Amino acid sequence: MTWSPEAFKYSPGDLKEEILIFVLKPLHQAYVLLAADPQVASYKEDKITKELIRNLKKKTSLCDAFNRHSIDVNLGSTELLDDGQSCRPDIKFTLPSRNWLHIEAKRIYRGRNWSINEYLGANGIGRILSGNYYSIDHPYAGMLCYVQNGQFERIIDKIKKGLISLVCKNLEDLTGVDNCALSKHVRTRNEVVIFHLFFHFTSQCK
Repeated sequence: MTWSPEAFKYSPGDLKEEILIFVLKPLHQAYVLLAADPQVASYKEDKITKELIRNLKKKTSLCDAFNRHSIDVNLGSTELLDDGQSCRPDIKFTLPSRNWLHIEAKRIYRGRNWSINEYLGANGIGRILSGNYYSIDHPYAGMLCYVQNGQFERIIDKIKKGLISLVCKNLEDLTGVDNCALSKHVRTRNEVVIFHLFFHFTSQCK
């Protein structure tokens, strides 16, 4: 039996739907598994990301497609930029259509202010919006928010309000995946749609 897109009930050529089926839903499944780890609230960003990828490959709806080499998911490789700096997206998906999706992850874990600056700043979503790093010529990108401290719903609300100020043409919740939003932004050369997944890793979620 060969792998086919019909098994995943999506229409080849519909990149947004392909991302929903092969990226967003499996990522949420991987998150649910990882959230059961009693130590996850203390993990650093790279460890969370690596554990998510491990779960994606072995314990989610993505397993079959991954084993049949119809999709690939890994830590993003470090690339040298024109200005001599290096940059690595946190996760890179290669989809069945052979399109790829870069995802940047940031965690919120400091103190009582639940700072969202890293998520909305130059080294977070700014890497996508600037057009100087990755996803330059791609219409879609992704952001993961690892919430390890603070009130989850209030943090999501603060991030959404911050997104509106970032040359945002549209912001909406995405149905079919819990705590997922979609924002559309204007860049210098083009527009980009960014999927945002919010993962709750604080002790209160146990």
